[in-house]
Amino acid sequence: RTEVAGMSVTAGVYGAAGHSSVDVKDDDGSRAGTVRDDAGSLGGYLNLVHTSSGLWADIVAQGTRHSMKASSDNNDFRAR
Repeated sequence: RTEVAGMSVTAGVYGAAGHSSVDVKDDDGSRAGTVRDDAGSLGGYLNLVHTSSGLWADIVAQGTRHSMKASSDNNDFRAR
């Protein structure tokens, strides 16, 4: 955090990772396969506050990379 030209400025970076695994069922309720997603995110933020008026602005940017994999128990990927 720093003061610049009557503004309080706070900046930072952050990261996140996630995993999801879902079992997929066929029309008859039997197991059909799985879908898996691994994701990693990296972002940055900037907070500006005008010291005398209290007006503020937040700026956030984030990018996420997904790695998805679908697998079928019977190797049939056709839509029905």
